[in-house]
Amino acid sequence: MPLFQPEDDADSGDQAVTRAIYLNFAANTILLILKIVVVLLSSSLSVLASLVDGALDFLSTFIVWTSQYSPLLARAK
Repeated sequence: MPLFQPEDDADSGDQAVTRAIYLNFAANTILLILKIVVVLLSSSLSVLASLVDGALDFLSTFIVWTSQYSPLLARAK
């Protein structure tokens, strides 16, 4: 991977990262909702543990998504 990227390549890379963040956020949201439904329909502790893990994944994705718009964490361009 080259250390220097022309401006056009950097912009397309930023767009790819943004798309990946949105896709990850959408997937984690859907999985979290489905896991909540399954926990409500079953009494399995392993499903509950999977829900907790999914909630933590959702939280980490949310943090990454919000840090993208934070002026304190934004990169200088």
